[in-house]
Parts: sequence; C-alpha cells; structure tokens
Amino acid sequence: MGDRLGLIAGSGQFPVIFARAAREKGWRIHAAAYKDETDPVLGEYAASLEWFYVGQIKKMINYFRRHGVSQAVMMGGINKPKMFTHVRPDAKAIALIAGMRHTHDDALLRGFADILHKEGIEILPSTFLLPEMLAPAGVWTKRQPSKRERKDIALGLSIAKKSAAWISGSALSFAMGAYWRLRPSKVRMPPSNVAGNWAAASQWS
Repeated sequence: MGDRLGLIAGSGQFPVIFARAAREKGWRIHAAAYKDETDPVLGEYAASLEWFYVGQIKKMINYFRRHGVSQAVMMGGINKPKMFTHVRPDAKAIALIAGMRHTHDDALLRGFADILHKEGIEILPSTFLLPEMLAPAGVWTKRQPSKRERKDIALGLSIAKKSAAWISGSALSFAMGAYWRLRPSKVRMPPSNVAGNWAAASQWS
C-alpha cells in the first residue's frame, strides 16, 4: 500500500497511465497539471488536481505541502511555443534561470528538481511504479546485429550518454557511422531510467 505522491504532469498519455496504475497500487496522487497541456482525464485518477502556468514553482510547492506530499514524479511534455504565452514565472523561477549557465531542457529540469529537493520534495524515477514499461535489454529482432551495426550501436550509445545534457528531447538516428538529429518542439520530462533502443544496445557497450 502506498501513500501520497505528487505528479507534475505535462501533455501526453503517460501521466494518465501512471496515475491510474498508482491508484490501483494504493497511492493517493496529487497532480500538478499545466494549463492547455495536461489531459483533464488525469483528474479522474487523482485525489486532487490543481492547474498551473509554467514557472509557478512556489505555488506548486505550497500545493504539495498542503497535501503532505514529500515525493513526486515528473512526466509528460511542455509545448515550447506555448511556453511564451502560458508562462507566469515567480521569484523562484526567475532565480533558477538567472543562476544557470545554460538553459537547455535537461539543465532546466534538473534545476527545477533541485529546488523541489531543497524544499523537501524528492523527485522519484517516473517508472518506479511501471517497471514493465522499461525496455528489456537484448535483441528485439529475429537476427543479431551485424558487425557494422554493432559499431553504430556503440557509437549511438556513447553519443546519447554524452549529449543528454544539451539535446534532451531529441532523437538521433545512426547508420554507417553517421547520425541524424531529429528535434521535436516539446520539452520532455522523461523517465529517469534509460529505456528505448539504448537498452537493446547496452550489452555491447
């Protein structure tokens, strides 16, 4: 049986899937939802839900404190164009940005998590209630990778690890030693565990 858990929810279905699973496992979810991003269906699985603009950090901290929340997860996306029309930065948000050398997606999310930690709210891996959603290590196809493909996998895994801090939310496609970068228009709040195709590559790194 779980207890209270905060959910900082952006867009997409993952926050809803997580909240439904958490409730089934006995957790009381207190959701911090972003205006025009979070699916309102989330409210059906949460013990409470409050709407926020991007940048309202102090308001969110107070919300979690009112409900006795000391642990939270972050997941979902924030549409970057909307950030300029749906943002209400408070003093904490302004201080966060002013104190950063870089404002890449990953740096912002880590800085946000650090603020919550200092306020007594621990950020947990978003997959800790849904381990079945993590990609298993191993080969997913009918054949083993060729020697050339293994080199691409090793290169991709190396670059993915090194570049996570400056291209969070992007995708890289590798072939014949070269790669292409695909960048979506959303800031992602990804699972803290490494998943996806890199899990399949891990045994050759």
